[in-house]
Amino acid sequence: MTKEYSFDDHFKIITVGFEKPKIIDPCVHCGESTAWGSGNFVNRLGWDDGWSCAMCAGYECDACDKQIYLDEDHDIDGQGHYHFDCLPVELQKEMN
Repeated sequence: MTKEYSFDDHFKIITVGFEKPKIIDPCVHCGESTAWGSGNFVNRLGWDDGWSCAMCAGYECDACDKQIYLDEDHDIDGQGHYHFDCLPVELQKEMN
């Protein structure tokens, strides 16, 4: 579908409408595609009757309540799940 708007002889705006792409193999949590070519295919995990992307399959940070990407969580003495930046500075220095 193409629409053309003319303001005068010099200015013309043409808009082109596109159909929304069909999402294939959506993440059961966020709805993003986990299909080949989506950027989420390699790290997707089987989840219930579908797939989960790595971001949704990770833990929630105990300090900031934001999602932690799969396998990037840290703990304090074996307890909790934290982003590296949410750990106390002393622990960050020990890990570097």
